[in-house]
Amino acid sequence: MRPTYGPQRDQCACQTSNHMTELKRKEYIFHIKSLLKLGVPIIIGQLGNIVTGLADTVMVGQHSTQELAAASFVNNVINAFIILGTGFSFNYTPIIGENIAANKRIAIGGWLKNSLMANFTTTLTILVCLTAIYANIGMLGQPVELMPLIKPYYVVLTCSVLFVMLANSRSASSSRA
Repeated sequence: MRPTYGPQRDQCACQTSNHMTELKRKEYIFHIKSLLKLGVPIIIGQLGNIVTGLADTVMVGQHSTQELAAASFVNNVINAFIILGTGFSFNYTPIIGENIAANKRIAIGGWLKNSLMANFTTTLTILVCLTAIYANIGMLGQPVELMPLIKPYYVVLTCSVLFVMLANSRSASSSRA
């Protein structure tokens, strides 16, 4: 086979370049779809947390300054633990993604089970910590007149942590498959 020179060579190079560009485009589209599949549940969960906090603040802002102060205190305490739990709930996502890329379907199931157990354990630990804080809430330096407002709201939000962590765990596990 003789090497090509001149216009024929340029035509071959152009066809190869177009073919490579098309392959890269398909590869990029595949990766973009995969990233969206992983990222959209996480984004929706985070937006849900932000909107809930905003709605709480707006709703309570319609009431007294004391109610707003109580809600702000409780929201900050609870949100610290929700952020901790949210960060932990997505800890296995990179490992699962690596196994998906390597097409190791059996390993993915094992990691998923480990992730769910770790998230369950984290949720229980967070609930124990929040309960301990509730038992000692009077020692956190809040005015005594706010305690009747703080305690019931704290209980409601502590119960909601279970559902937030369940949603985070679900969101993380659905983005893995």
